[in-house]
Order: sequence, then structure tokens, then C-alpha cells
Amino acid sequence: MAGLVVWTLVLAGLLRFSVPMELSECDSARPKQYLERTKLGVLEVEAIVHQWYFEVTGMRPAPVRGYPGSEHILVLGNLSTGGGMSRADAELFTRLSRVVFPRHIFVVGNAWGYSTIVLSCIFGQASVDVIDGGNDGEDNVKGILITRKVAEWAQRNVAVYLGFSPKDTHHALRSKGQPYELAFIDGEHTNTQ
Repeated sequence: MAGLVVWTLVLAGLLRFSVPMELSECDSARPKQYLERTKLGVLEVEAIVHQWYFEVTGMRPAPVRGYPGSEHILVLGNLSTGGGMSRADAELFTRLSRVVFPRHIFVVGNAWGYSTIVLSCIFGQASVDVIDGGNDGEDNVKGILITRKVAEWAQRNVAVYLGFSPKDTHHALRSKGQPYELAFIDGEHTNTQ
């Protein structure tokens, strides 16, 4: 689903970024540490993010068990909120990070923050601004607080705003007029939203 959303936005011209013609163009324009960060594979990203969650909460993200297809959905302990991004989504963004170098990322939907923290890990130097309504299960607001704690502990440039898109989106924007070069829309999955 994430791939469809990202590429739909790219094709529609709603995301503004350019793909460099040669990697050497990036080498001179990007700090070496950032390039090394973007070379992480999806398994390395998962390992890092899972360790960050363990350091802060004492829990590691784990797959849901009990119904068909649920093994691709990650949860944190017994939190009653949405699931985390799938490995396929993380793989898409990991591959995208080799050709796209966003300075600012915008996310709609947070749940307990897995996708937020994964994006922050993959795109190491980017700011990640998130808006979440806090209404996805009884532990959604607790998930937002956990996200903030993990981001602070891991020294990630992440801000999660409690509000609804689109009416509160302007409050969540920290880019100060700079464009968001990447967006991940993973909020409430309804036609009205």
C-alpha cells in the first residue's frame, strides 16, 4: 500500500524531489555519514529500530499472531492501537533512499510510531513531521508518547503532533516554508479521510 501511495504522489507531482543522474552527484552534495546511513538494508534498519524500542520501552516490536496475513503487521506489546509498517514498506523506502534525499518528510498517521521511527532511521538527516488524530484504539495517545520518547532517546529529528488532517495539518509543519520532499500517508484508511 505504501508503494502505491508514494508513487501515486510522485506521478501526480505532489512530492517535489529530483533523482540524481549519477551517484557521484550525491557524493559531493551529501555528508558521508548520511550516505552511509542510507546504505542500510531493511534487516539492519529493523534491527536498529527494534533495539531503540527495546531500550526505551523494554519491548520489541513483534508480528501479530492469530489470523491469516497478520504476520506482516507489527505491534508493540499489548498496545491497543494500529499496527506498524510492514517489511515490504520498509524495503520500499530503503530502496528509495538510494536515489531520493529528502530534507523534510511528512507523515499522516502514527499509531505507536514504528513507521515514523523507521523513516527517521532510513533517511537519517531528514526531519520527520507527523500528524495523528490519537483515535486509533485506546492506546493511540500512549503510542504517540512512546514515539516521542524513542525519537528523543535515539536523537532523531521527529515531531508528532496530535491533531487531524487536513484541518490541523498546518500545526504539524516544521519545515518553515521548505517543501516536504517525501510523504507517507498512513492515517485512517477511509474514503472520507
